[in-house]
Amino acid sequence: MATFTPEAYDALISAKVLLPSDDILVPTIVTGSKRDLDGNPVGVTNNNPILDTRIYEVTFPDGHMEKYAANISSRY
Repeated sequence: MATFTPEAYDALISAKVLLPSDDILVPTIVTGSKRDLDGNPVGVTNNNPILDTRIYEVTFPDGHMEKYAANISSRY
């Protein structure tokens, strides 16, 4: 029997997005959700993007990862 994971139904996981790096936009991939110490996703989904507080891990082409909020383009 399959185990349910929140990522299984998260449309942003594996999305390709352009994010700023220095003065240019670079293609990145959303690789997962930020997790707390208990393994629960950080933040809460909401149909209203302003109220969406999820935080994602994003991988850049050079392999480094950064954390971004779902509703704003700033790093955490």
